[in-house]
Amino acid sequence: MLTVPELVRSLPAQSTHRAMTGAEIRKRLVALHYLPFHLIGRSCRDKHVVYHYRWAFKIPPVLRRLVSQYAWTDPYNPWVLGALYQFEATHGLAIRSGREGILGLPKPVVRALRQARRPDPQRWTWVLVSQRPQPETVRLFVAGRGWVLHSPCNTGVLNSTPIGTWPIYARARHTRMTGQFPIPVSARFVRLYDHAVRADIAVKPLSFHRYHHAWVWYQPYDDPDVQWVNYFFAGRAVHFFPRAAYGFPQSAGCVELPRAAARHAFALLHIGVPVSVIADLPKGLLGMSPDSGRRV
Repeated sequence: MLTVPELVRSLPAQSTHRAMTGAEIRKRLVALHYLPFHLIGRSCRDKHVVYHYRWAFKIPPVLRRLVSQYAWTDPYNPWVLGALYQFEATHGLAIRSGREGILGLPKPVVRALRQARRPDPQRWTWVLVSQRPQPETVRLFVAGRGWVLHSPCNTGVLNSTPIGTWPIYARARHTRMTGQFPIPVSARFVRLYDHAVRADIAVKPLSFHRYHHAWVWYQPYDDPDVQWVNYFFAGRAVHFFPRAAYGFPQSAGCVELPRAAARHAFALLHIGVPVSVIADLPKGLLGMSPDSGRRV
C-alpha cells in the first residue's frame, strides 16, 4: 500500500488573484477528475488537514509502480503536470510546457482552476513504451476499459529515447520534422578518417561527436509529412513512420508506430496523456491490480 499524505493540504480560501500553491492545484485537479483519484478520508498532521485518495478505477501494477517513483509534491510530477495540460487544453488555455512545472501559473489559468465546475470530459489514458524484451512495444491503457492497444514500435538508436514519464504537450495530424540522425561509427573508423585528413586524402567532410558513450556523425533529415504525431518530451513524439519492420531501435529519438496503430492511438490520445518509457517490462505487471481501491 502506498500512502501519499502530502498529496493535498487544506488551505483557507483567498482572493482568486493570489497565486495557487502546488497543493491547491493538485486538490482542484482531483476535484475536477483530471487526476484520477477519489477522496477516501483525511487526517491531521503538523496542524494541517491531510487528504487521502485512492485510484478511481482498477489499474495495472506497472502503472502503480511507475507512479510511486515520483513525489506528488514535485512541481514537475508528470502525472500532475499532464492533468494541468489537459485542463488547460479543455478550457482553451495556452499549454505551458515550460520550466516551472505547475508553479507560477498565469492569472487566466489560476482563475479558471478556481472557477471551473465542469469535470474532465475525457477518459483517463496512459501510454506505456517498453524496450525489452523485444520487440519494443507500445501499449495504451484507458480507464474503465483496460489495455486497448498493443503494437510493436521503434525507439531511438543509441538510447536517444530517454527513460521516464512525460505528458503529451502538443499534437498534430500532419507535421514536418527536421533534425540530425546519429549514425554510429567505430573508434577505428574515426582514427582512420583522422589519418586520411592529415595525409591530405580527399574524403567527404564529416564531423564526429561522442553521443551516449559512442562515436557518431550526424546525418540531416527532413521529413515533410509525418502523421498522427503526439509530442511528449523535447521534440520527441509518438507517431507513424514507415519502416520495413518494427520492434527495435531505429529512430532519432521518437517512438515510431505502424500506420494502423498510429492512427488508432491518435484517436485515443489527447493533450496531457502521460507517456512512460521503460527499459524492461517485468513479468506479471500488466494485469489489473487487485488492490486498486487502496490509498495512494
